Formats: sequence, structure tokens, C-alpha cells
Amino acid sequence: MEKHCFTTELAASLLKCGWSIRLRVSGWSMKPLLKSGCLVRIAPLQEIPQVGDIVLCRTNSNRLVSHRVVSASSGSIRTKGDACSQADGVVEQKQILGRVISVEKPVFIPLTGRAARWAGRVLSRFYPKLVKMKMSVLGGTA
Repeated sequence: MEKHCFTTELAASLLKCGWSIRLRVSGWSMKPLLKSGCLVRIAPLQEIPQVGDIVLCRTNSNRLVSHRVVSASSGSIRTKGDACSQADGVVEQKQILGRVISVEKPVFIPLTGRAARWAGRVLSRFYPKLVKMKMSVLGGTA
């Protein structure tokens, strides 16, 4: 069994049993809030995710992805990485394992409540555009 499959199954099992978990983030899709190497705390879902929440999903290739909910209506949820210009495909409810409730490293940032959701929506909408603008003005990479 590959390492990511084991991690995915363990995370899914613990969250299903009602435990909160901590995972180390890798990748760039949720910059600037979640940078590669930071720790996040994920809680089991207790309600349907709302726009602005960051959720932990199991992809079709059995990998874990934490992206922000950008639309939710009648059982249909779409997610997007804050640094990505395009939304992901539709995520089925059964693919959502939990909700990111805090960033714990390098500093503690709670991600629950209306203010956190609002800030997340703003960040998700404008960060990719700011990066493109920076690249066109200054050149280079983000």
C-alpha cells in the first residue's frame, strides 16, 4: 500500500469515529493561508460545509486535498484552492472527510465562524488575480 493511501484511510477512519486530526500540508494550492509544511487541525463534519469553509476531501485517486468551498447548493459542493484560478470539479458529500478548523504552525489561526468564512471567500476570489498582476508587473514566479 502506498504511503498516501495509508494516510488517507487512517485520516478517514479517525474522522469518521469523531476524532480531530492534525496533518502537515504540502503543495501550493492554498497559498497564502496554508503554506507547504504548516500544520492544520481537521474536525469531523458536524454540518454541511458552507461557502468559505476549508474542507478535507478524498480525491478519486485516493489522495487528500484541503480546498475552500466556493459554492454549495442542494448537495452539490465545489471547491477551489485559494491560489488557483479555476475551481475544482463537483465534490460529492461522501468525499468530504472533515473541515479545517485551525492552522497551528507557524502561528495559531482559528478558522471557524462567520468572519473566517468571509475572509476566506475574499482571499479565494482575489489572491490568484493579485499573483497574476504581480507576475505581469514584476515578472518572475509567485
